[in-house]
Amino acid sequence: MGGVNSSLALLTPYVITIVALILAALRCAVRSGRGPGEASRKYQRESTNRTINQFRQRAVLMNRVAVVGSANIDFVVEVPRRPDAGETLLGSDLRVFAGGKGGNQAAAAARAGAITAFYACVGRDENGALIRSRLAEVGVNVSGVDMVDRPTGTTVILVTPDGENSIVVSPGANHALDIEFTKATVDGWSNADILVLNLESPLRTVEHVAAMAAK
Repeated sequence: MGGVNSSLALLTPYVITIVALILAALRCAVRSGRGPGEASRKYQRESTNRTINQFRQRAVLMNRVAVVGSANIDFVVEVPRRPDAGETLLGSDLRVFAGGKGGNQAAAAARAGAITAFYACVGRDENGALIRSRLAEVGVNVSGVDMVDRPTGTTVILVTPDGENSIVVSPGANHALDIEFTKATVDGWSNADILVLNLESPLRTVEHVAAMAAK
């Protein structure tokens, strides 16, 4: 979790391994009397491919992502323009999405192929169940999503024809994402290769998790 330098440090042994095995394959080709013919090239390709496959298998072990963050249900309505103070506008049909910055980050990581676990708080309501099911559908581990006695976080989004939006967030259950919650789930998120946080969660919680992850 130490950034680019840590990532490079982790990758360096595998890069060295690849180079060493390629050089070994070339030396074997020379010792066996192979020239730059097709047999030699085939041998080198097979050796290189084996090495690359080994690297990919090892890379999977570095592919664990933990997201500690917000989970909301997004209510989206398209409007011709932003309403003025006290004005009522007619909008489009309501569209409902599972969202929140944390939820979106977890879904994106899982779709990109990462082994992803999400740590968040939702309400014991239909919206909370919807968030959990939608994230599970894209491959996110939602065992760390706790259900609490507060309404699931809700976002109301007005979208204008130019693509701009106005957003109001009712955090609800996201307030329960406190330091005690992160202490209780530390064995899960602290073992990830990559930890993702966001500022839609309580700031004290984000600071605490970041400090623990840096140790």
